[in-house]
Amino acid sequence: MYPDSLGDRLAEYVDAGGGQVLVQGAFVDFIPFGGKILDPGYSPFNKVAGAGIWTERSVDFGSLDLPLHVIFNGTDVNNLTYPGDGAFGNPDLDATATLIALENNGHNCIAVNANQRIIALNMWPASISNTNALEALQLLANCCMFVAGAI
Repeated sequence: MYPDSLGDRLAEYVDAGGGQVLVQGAFVDFIPFGGKILDPGYSPFNKVAGAGIWTERSVDFGSLDLPLHVIFNGTDVNNLTYPGDGAFGNPDLDATATLIALENNGHNCIAVNANQRIIALNMWPASISNTNALEALQLLANCCMFVAGAI
């Protein structure tokens, strides 16, 4: 099945030293995506049912540890907002992952797996890119650079 083979190839890339940024579509149950990348130890978030929450969301500044994680470089975390999406859910944290941030509604927002090669963002990138959510775009770029070992 294609969705599983894609997830298997992504995990192979991570096993070979690469990095991945997984976004909301990877861990909502109605999007056909699977494979090894969603096994324990890989994806920081587990699959969850989409809740269809369309309201604007933001990172809860109070949930952030100081000093801030490097993925927040160049962002104004007090204004890190992004649109909601029908795929939105509250994914459970994998037992081996580290939670980096919660959303303003208390849901899991950003997490990294144990080997620091996969970051999960509970955000829908198409919604981010179609808005003025510049802080969220900077965060997404920083996550890509982090898993690539550039920051």
